[in-house]
Amino acid sequence: MVGDEILCRVAKVFGSLVEEGFDYLFRYAGDEFVVITVKSLEEARKLALRMVNAISEEKWPLGIKVAASAGVAGGRRASPRQRDFEPYTCPRTNRPVSLTSPFFRTPASSC
Repeated sequence: MVGDEILCRVAKVFGSLVEEGFDYLFRYAGDEFVVITVKSLEEARKLALRMVNAISEEKWPLGIKVAASAGVAGGRRASPRQRDFEPYTCPRTNRPVSLTSPFFRTPASSC
């Protein structure tokens, strides 16, 4: 129960830091979150640092200590194109995969 509350709160903290239309936050697995951004690599690094710092500065329930780490890869300056979200076939599984905008909504909205 407390773990779920922590995850929802992390999502809200991260959600407050991402910029709609440029950053797309989603829960990747268990306790992992991913941000896909169209910002430059340097701007992505700054966002990652703000996210890590925000988690360490947050007051967590029951005195629980929560920490975050971040990695940054790539970089892109253009806005996402519609074709970026069109279905494609995964080469490994040969199954259709579709990345659509609802998957890129901040998970805090579901908490």
